Amino acid sequence: MKLEYHALALDDLSETLQYYDSINESLGDKFKMKYEAALTNIKRFPEICPAIAPGIRKYSLSSYPYSIYYLLKPQGIKILAIMHDARMPGSWRDRI
Repeated sequence: MKLEYHALALDDLSETLQYYDSINESLGDKFKMKYEAALTNIKRFPEICPAIAPGIRKYSLSSYPYSIYYLLKPQGIKILAIMHDARMPGSWRDRI
């Protein structure tokens, strides 16, 4: 399934990786591995996660307080945000 990103979602990912790398480089690597495994699951089973709005799904990353918000489209999946679960809930909605 085709995967695309909202430009700000790439910023989210970069900021999160920088944050974990600043604590300990292995934390950044572990987060990246967890994130990539999540993307594999999302691509293989796009409806695996609950819908939180029409067409929008939320994949919670285990072991990390982050979630991936994505839009299911006929032509593929669009990653809208990678956000901390306590960070301004609903702010991803501006990215639809």
